Amino acid sequence: MKTKDYAKIYLEKFGNPDLSGKPIFYSLSGAHLFGFPSKDSDWDIRGCFVVRTKDLLSLKKPRLVIEKMHGDEDLVLHEIEKYIKLIYTPNVNFIEQVNSPYEIYSRKKYHDKLKELSQLALTKEAYAHFSGFTKHTEHHAKKEKYMKIKRDLYLLRMLMQGINVLRTGKFESDIKRLNKKKYFQFPIVDELVELKVGAEQSSLKSQRKGNEVKALAAKLTDELNTAYSETKIKERPTENDWRKANNFLLKVRRDFYDY
Repeated sequence: MKTKDYAKIYLEKFGNPDLSGKPIFYSLSGAHLFGFPSKDSDWDIRGCFVVRTKDLLSLKKPRLVIEKMHGDEDLVLHEIEKYIKLIYTPNVNFIEQVNSPYEIYSRKKYHDKLKELSQLALTKEAYAHFSGFTKHTEHHAKKEKYMKIKRDLYLLRMLMQGINVLRTGKFESDIKRLNKKKYFQFPIVDELVELKVGAEQSSLKSQRKGNEVKALAAKLTDELNTAYSETKIKERPTENDWRKANNFLLKVRRDFYDY
């Protein structure tokens, strides 16, 4: 599907969000970005906007987070200052969103700069996000005996993504593309994707397959920990990285003082 098609569907579903500022970008996240959308997958739209600087300086403060629901689908936007801080945490979810190839809207000059900053945030500190998410997800997967396909994919994708970041310093969201890398290539991953795309919220039919997922998750967890101990990527954003982020924010505040 082309970007303009996503934009058309977005407008049909949500209309124009009631922003207190100007949009920087909207993109499609969730199963579409992760590489396993089914025909009835939710639409998870994420993005960033900027408020007028003079409104930030006024007594009546504008909203800095916009949320809008449409059935099971949702739109969540964060104001640019908050967005930059979350990227630099680093919060992997926000790094994914800003780099999503499924762009619905982009104020290109500013969006591209956010993408550039997100690359500076791919540091060793990202391990905490990958590790924390996988522990939480595996807690639920264990209760389900690794039989829920969607849960299994979320778990395996995050482990593979973390390993890839720590080994290469590069980001990839799509589990199908991750699984083509020479250090992955797991048949069970391709099987799970095929099953998920065919039937949302489907379960595995055989406990043997669930056990295969469990074993792979254990293997990838060990590899994630090893990748963390051996990674050559920088520990955290440098002072210069923070300076670049601050200079960009100051430019944005000047550019959007009023409109």
